[in-house]
Amino acid sequence: MMLQFDAEGLRELLEDFHTLTHVRVSVYDANWDKLIAYPEKSCPFCTLLKDNPVSRKLCKSCDQSGFLACRNSGSIQIYRCHAGLIDAVAPIRMNDITIGYMMFGQMIDPVLKKTERNQVISYALSFCSDAAAVSKAYDRLCCKDERQIRSAAKIIEACACYLWMNQLAWMD
Repeated sequence: MMLQFDAEGLRELLEDFHTLTHVRVSVYDANWDKLIAYPEKSCPFCTLLKDNPVSRKLCKSCDQSGFLACRNSGSIQIYRCHAGLIDAVAPIRMNDITIGYMMFGQMIDPVLKKTERNQVISYALSFCSDAAAVSKAYDRLCCKDERQIRSAAKIIEACACYLWMNQLAWMD
């Protein structure tokens, strides 16, 4: 069985979440394959990191660890990726079975954005040699404090339930 979805309805939901939070959101199937995202592209900072094959593997590994923890716990997981950014993943469940995931992220805490700037940029420069591009992309990162992230996490959990309750996602 594969996760199917109403592309137009799902895209509208993702756009609404992004309009509210300014954070990228995506939906994955149970095998951790991305089905849809809004906006489609990662933030500029992550795009620079993903241009490097080693860093891209690290990004994928972080996401897979998040999916695994989410699947094992049956609840939302908020974590920091290898580059220090914050991501969250919530299960899409039907009859106590995880049929997919909703992920949002590529955020940084506003306080940590200042205090960890040099550390994160230095780390990113080990994968990308364009210091000006890395610095500019870092400055454009979406800032959310812990309370905002937890609030968005609750909303994303509600969205995950909304998907199957309103037949925007189903198993076929």
